[in-house]
Amino acid sequence: MSALTENLTHIGAEISSLTPFLKPALFIRGGKSDYVTAEDKLYDIPALFPNSQVETIVDAGHWVHAEKPDEVFELVQAFAKS
Repeated sequence: MSALTENLTHIGAEISSLTPFLKPALFIRGGKSDYVTAEDKLYDIPALFPNSQVETIVDAGHWVHAEKPDEVFELVQAFAKS
């Protein structure tokens, strides 16, 4: 818990790196949330995570894992199997 408290100002900060992360990555977003924008999905995420996929759970908001846990589990499980 102290790590969260100590780094609270960094949570939500833009991810930046000179070196892309080349391993597979899964981003899950809620369709009712504007946290991951169309620009993020099309340009920013692929630039830093070229081997990634972005999945949208249409009827979920920002707290997609709490609102639609079964759907999130299915996406993560399918991603882990691939």
